[in-house]
Amino acid sequence: MKTRLWVWLVFVLASAIWMSPQVAAQIQRGMSIALEGSQVNLSWGSAPGMSYRLDETGELGSDWLEVETVPKPLVSISNQLSYSLPLNPLQARRFYRAVELAEQNFQIEVTTTASPQNFICRFVEPGTLHVDWGDGSSEDFNATVNSTHTYATAGVYTIRFSGHVHSIDFFIYPDPGLGTPKLISAIKTPIRGITGLNSAYEMFKHCENITSIPEGLFDECPGITTFYDTFLACKKITTIPPGLFNAQTNVISFYATFDNCDALKEIPPGLFDKHPNVNNFAWTFAKCYAITSVPDGLFDKHPKVTTFSHVFFRCYALRTISPRLFDKNTLVTTYVNAFEDCTQLTGESPVNSAGQKLWELVPLPTGTVCFKNCTNLTDYATIPATWK
Repeated sequence: MKTRLWVWLVFVLASAIWMSPQVAAQIQRGMSIALEGSQVNLSWGSAPGMSYRLDETGELGSDWLEVETVPKPLVSISNQLSYSLPLNPLQARRFYRAVELAEQNFQIEVTTTASPQNFICRFVEPGTLHVDWGDGSSEDFNATVNSTHTYATAGVYTIRFSGHVHSIDFFIYPDPGLGTPKLISAIKTPIRGITGLNSAYEMFKHCENITSIPEGLFDECPGITTFYDTFLACKKITTIPPGLFNAQTNVISFYATFDNCDALKEIPPGLFDKHPNVNNFAWTFAKCYAITSVPDGLFDKHPKVTTFSHVFFRCYALRTISPRLFDKNTLVTTYVNAFEDCTQLTGESPVNSAGQKLWELVPLPTGTVCFKNCTNLTDYATIPATWK
């Protein structure tokens, strides 16, 4: 992670604390220091969303070491950041510095075309969430709200989010949406500098103008448990970064996560491997018109899944799937419309390791029009009428 070269230096000697005069000119924002009993209190001007690291040394010119007791990183949610350190009486003197790290916030790009124009999104259970709107104004949010920000002039703006929130929803149910996701032209960074995020519900739904998903987008959000509709109708996305969901271990739903991603061309192998508790893959890749194949073992790690309803519905270009695609999913109760209108699908319909077709399983899952119009399957003629 890149750091800025300027630092603050604090010199500690016995009961006196003073600022080293030879570095005073380097100070960009003032630092105050105080001794209270056996601890040193440091406080400095900071920028909301920025992160800092505290280092220490016994002699100027010697190596700096990170202060091990300090959380990494220290994230600011206001214009002032403070931290207290124990004073070791056995150390004759110590120098401390606070180093500003690369920006620790989540950034999106918004492109407005009218003057004025509103940007609307929803923050669920923030406390406190700081939003820099990119036009010289900012706000702090402490309660669930549908937020409206007005941009006076058409242009391109970078919005920065930092602090605490349970979810950010750029779409806002009900359809066709109360939010303005189509104004989002890019996801500029992974989600960082945010704590508490436990849901990606509708987060980027109908962000029809974003063209890519950043690698590691959710790497700092281990608490997310649902990706319901997260990228639905992101029509210009062509690829999914490998390991996109690897940081989460307790996701229960991938309902319609990539539904209607018209340009999506492929599914990375092992995309869902970290999520043994998933129970819902309904509509996950429905209407992904450019997908041609499904990786082997895509659903092998999911013994608790109960629905594959519409999972590949109208994937018109889909040609190949593994014959054991659902072999490990013994609790599924519905395959309704799972491959409907996959007219290019070839080979044999799925079968388990015991040689049973989906319509031969006990108990029998619901399979209404599961293979409708999949006439290129080699066993299409033997599929029961209710399944096609």
